[in-house]
Amino acid sequence: TRRRKLPMPEMVVFQRGSLLSVAQDIATHFPEAKFVHVYRDPRAVIRSITEIGSGRFESFDPRHMGRRDTLGLARNWVTYVERVDALAAAYPGRVYQIRFEHLCRDLSGELNAIARFAGRNFVLEGNGGVEVGVNEREIHQNVSAAPMLDRLDAWQRELPIWRGYVTEQFAAAAMHRRGYEPVFTEKCGSGL
Repeated sequence: TRRRKLPMPEMVVFQRGSLLSVAQDIATHFPEAKFVHVYRDPRAVIRSITEIGSGRFESFDPRHMGRRDTLGLARNWVTYVERVDALAAAYPGRVYQIRFEHLCRDLSGELNAIARFAGRNFVLEGNGGVEVGVNEREIHQNVSAAPMLDRLDAWQRELPIWRGYVTEQFAAAAMHRRGYEPVFTEKCGSGL
């Protein structure tokens, strides 16, 4: 904006998980920067990613989702949430974490909590004006619709038991810290 002689924006929002790799640099160089982390039950994440990889979507290339093996996805989820926890510990008061499930159940309330965290006095409704890029519209076709609450726990019916079990075994501690309790481990008992 300086090169183009435009006024500096009051607020800039980047929605990019890959920014976590440079979040500490951002936090150091921009002391006013704040981070919002929306996390989701890893079993739901794995169900979503493996569903995309199943070829259900015609125009979306599943290779864009990266690796789709259960152990790799569970490891990625744990690594990611632990890195966000480390960022929150290093920069107290600058990281706001929210469960995806809570966001869906009280969208306006949670969006407004995020606005307050960002130091803004405005009310957000709906999806906050989110616009999805052309190449991802098919997999995000419901972004402007109200959250589908009946889909929040659909992974319990749709995720193969072995995928759920592997996820729970690998991610148990990180899941527990976020309030996610095992489902498949209980079903499997002592073994698979």
